[in-house]
Amino acid sequence: MAYVITHFLTSTFLATLFRAKFSEIQKYIHVKELFIIGLFGVIPDIDVLPFIINSYFDLGWPNIHRLITHNLVIVAALFLIGLLIYTKNKKFGLILMLGSIGWASHVTLDWILSGTVTPFYPLSSFETGINLIPAGNLRLGTYVLSGIDAVVLLTWSWFAITKKKLVDFQVW
Repeated sequence: MAYVITHFLTSTFLATLFRAKFSEIQKYIHVKELFIIGLFGVIPDIDVLPFIINSYFDLGWPNIHRLITHNLVIVAALFLIGLLIYTKNKKFGLILMLGSIGWASHVTLDWILSGTVTPFYPLSSFETGINLIPAGNLRLGTYVLSGIDAVVLLTWSWFAITKKKLVDFQVW
């Protein structure tokens, strides 16, 4: 399970790479749209809210975290909807298509780092995970995930500075 910074910046970084590669995307995807695409990389963890509520109030709910939102069915649906919308509204279609890549990066990071995901839910209850970070060692996991956040943030900053794109983020 990567932290929010890693999920957000990985999504925006991937969208920025696509934006740099394809001139059509450059016309429609700017800083505000990149922020929205970054949110697509974070949204899959919305299913942690019922887990938190259940933990505090002991409601007996099943743990649905990584079940409903951590799958490739949503990724495919977002991409296909974006593709269909693209003909009528290029900007919104591109946001959905690039957002699906952000969503996929979230699922992929969680699959690689720790725990399991259900990639084909609701079509299948199959679970899989590589678990590079052992679940039983919370301290190690915290250090590794914090380190990943630092590397992602520094890589993103380096990319933005060397491409002279950091000016888009200035607020003064």
